[in-house]
Amino acid sequence: CLLFVINMKKIEEIDDDEEFEDETILERIIALNEAFPSPVRKVASFSYNMTTTALSTCQHYGSKGLWFFMSTSLLLVMPVVVLSIHDAEHAELEKLQMARQQQQQMLLAGPGKPQS
Repeated sequence: CLLFVINMKKIEEIDDDEEFEDETILERIIALNEAFPSPVRKVASFSYNMTTTALSTCQHYGSKGLWFFMSTSLLLVMPVVVLSIHDAEHAELEKLQMARQQQQQMLLAGPGKPQS
């Protein structure tokens, strides 16, 4: 136990002796520059540049492709949709007119005559 207490005192003395100075961001970057070898920094830089270039290219062509798809679909699909809605309304209107004609025929025929 005595050895443990002596070691703890040494650790406390070492902690008290070391005072950390405030470093600027530039000093920290320079220290990181010294911490990593040049090939590692080059690979990291190359990877970052390639990733940003690829993402930028994907965004550019993706937005152009989306615009082309949406404008083409509006020009090709919208007339078909409008015509199908018009045809559905026209068919419903014809059904209503036929129902009115049947009601008028029933009224004109009177209550005693059979329906045809």
